[in-house]
Amino acid sequence: MPILEVDEAIRQPLPDLYEIVDGQVVDKTTGILLPSLPDLHEVVDGQITEKEMGARQLSIAFELAFHLGIFTRMEQAGHTAMEMLFELGDAGIRRRPDVAFISAGRWPADLEAPESNAWGVVPDLAVEVVSPTNTFDEIHEKTQDYFDAGVRQVWIVSTRTRTIQVYDTPTSMRQYGMNDTLTAQPVLPGFQLPIATLFSKRYA
Repeated sequence: MPILEVDEAIRQPLPDLYEIVDGQVVDKTTGILLPSLPDLHEVVDGQITEKEMGARQLSIAFELAFHLGIFTRMEQAGHTAMEMLFELGDAGIRRRPDVAFISAGRWPADLEAPESNAWGVVPDLAVEVVSPTNTFDEIHEKTQDYFDAGVRQVWIVSTRTRTIQVYDTPTSMRQYGMNDTLTAQPVLPGFQLPIATLFSKRYA
């Protein structure tokens, strides 16, 4: 069975009929086996794209997922996920938000996530921590994809300015700075996190 080179596979459009087995894409028509996918990847417009994330951004995403996870577990509100690949509807788009919240109304709180490569549920909340390689157009496109799929709220986290922009629609935004307390109404009623707590460490 022929195997494509890794860098070629990352740029390779997905075949019309494919399946993902043990992290590899198999063309069900030709039998071509692509090599292992990048650990962090997304699928947009039939293209596999590698997702890059800096160490600082990953650290902030983990901190945010930690606080969200504690709240959702205590409230039995649903699931918190970090770097989880989600199938966003029937358009073939698979996005990997840095942090996500899935309400119990969309996936029962007592039901574990599936074993599949991508979780076939649309999260209520999607969080993107902006990396140095991200462009404005890229963040805008991701935000639009989330809302088109049924995500209820999107957070854009800037480690450079230590701010969080909260979108309830693609055009409705409120910004939280170091003197503010982040809330998640109406997605997570009662959740509060001082921005200064999230960005409590000094930068090198």
